[in-house]
Amino acid sequence: MSSSLSRRLFRDFAVYGGGEIALRATGFVMLPIYTRLLAADEYGAWGFMTTAVGLLSALLVLGGDTAYSRFFFEAKTNEERQTLASTWFLFLGVWTAACSLLLALFSRPIAAWFLHHHSYGLALAFAVLSTPLTVMNILLGEVLRNEFRAVTYTVLNVAGAILLIGMTLLFVVGLHKELTGLAFGTDAALAAMLPIRLWTVRGHLRIRFSTPLLRRMIRFGAPLVPISIAYWVFAVSDRIVLAKLSTLHALGLYTVAGAVTAGLALIQAALARALGPHAMRMYEHAPDDARRALGRLLVYVVVVFGAVCVATSAFAHELLIALATPGYYGAAAAVGPLALGALFYATTQVTSLPMTFVKQTGHLSRIAALAAIVNLALNLALVPAFGMLASAWATAAAYLLLTAGYAIVGQRLWRIDYDIRSTITAVVVAAVLIPTARVLPDVSSGLTLGTKIAYVLLYGALLFATGVVRRSDFARLRVLGESRT
Repeated sequence: MSSSLSRRLFRDFAVYGGGEIALRATGFVMLPIYTRLLAADEYGAWGFMTTAVGLLSALLVLGGDTAYSRFFFEAKTNEERQTLASTWFLFLGVWTAACSLLLALFSRPIAAWFLHHHSYGLALAFAVLSTPLTVMNILLGEVLRNEFRAVTYTVLNVAGAILLIGMTLLFVVGLHKELTGLAFGTDAALAAMLPIRLWTVRGHLRIRFSTPLLRRMIRFGAPLVPISIAYWVFAVSDRIVLAKLSTLHALGLYTVAGAVTAGLALIQAALARALGPHAMRMYEHAPDDARRALGRLLVYVVVVFGAVCVATSAFAHELLIALATPGYYGAAAAVGPLALGALFYATTQVTSLPMTFVKQTGHLSRIAALAAIVNLALNLALVPAFGMLASAWATAAAYLLLTAGYAIVGQRLWRIDYDIRSTITAVVVAAVLIPTARVLPDVSSGLTLGTKIAYVLLYGALLFATGVVRRSDFARLRVLGESRT
């Protein structure tokens, strides 16, 4: 990659990564508060509501964030971008509000069916009505991402999280509304952020509407909806199968193993937010440069994520000591395969780009659906015999299939100049070292600590010895470091 692109991408990655850490920190702050303010059944109901609303938002947005980004960089003039934003935002605002209002009208029977108590109906109605507010906050944030205003984007997200804490505490504690107050406070916080977000992107908003443009965007975005369902299967189906075909103890260990690898998701999310706009702009303005840059970037993704995953696997037991009690230490066995799955998933940020570039998003959905089916089938077949390890390896296998499918189909649509030898070598080294790290002794002395550190360094040494990591890469890192000081 060029040094200028590397600097910009590195800068945005750092900003988004810091924002993800701050947002996760607010979640940790609220967990002990919520568990003290709400009874266990109320907290369980809230967990169901947030999960259901998250899935509802992903379905109703119709791939809107990706669609907006793709068409944003295709637009050649400011007037075209204003028409784009006004058309898409108005449509999605009306569409999500209408669907959410319809569902909210039936909140009592829905609550009675899923939560076994109609008294949760009002809280569920407020939770559902947060969907259009959530969608609009996300879309307005996409404008900032596409303008490479990473700091403003991150500051607004963190401010929104802090406001959410304040509003929910006001209604739950101050007005004693409990679960209903939690849902209403969420709506109030999201609504309060909208005027601020609208002001920051006011230059893109005009009273304009283009029906032909809307049709094109729906044709692009609608095929992305099944991907949301497929990712939901990835995230939830293994836990359901474990609960039904194994034991709740195994499910508990598996959930904790997922929490240990959750930090990898923060890095992946930061990469996704930073890379998308840069990749779209390069495709539109310098496609040949994009082919070379993205090919080398995939190697960097595998190398960097692989290092983090090797370290996470090597120190899984120590991380569990810090995060859990001895009854959960058995979760360490599943950390390696889950970390390997996180590595494969991170690579999809590059391998999925060609389908987005050429606007053939149906391929993304079909490949994701196939990977979700394989994930579920492996869980059903192997969990009865192998428990949580089956779920962990099924996740890794499904994400490997997902990124391999994206890479193969993507190359037929728009070629990326992959460094195949370096990429495969880095993947093989990571795939060997990550799961085998579990055989390392637990840290009980300086000697065993040194052994684990040496094991992590072995990963880098092997990549350097095989030529995956080059001296020129260190030179680029020095340039990046100098540019930030």
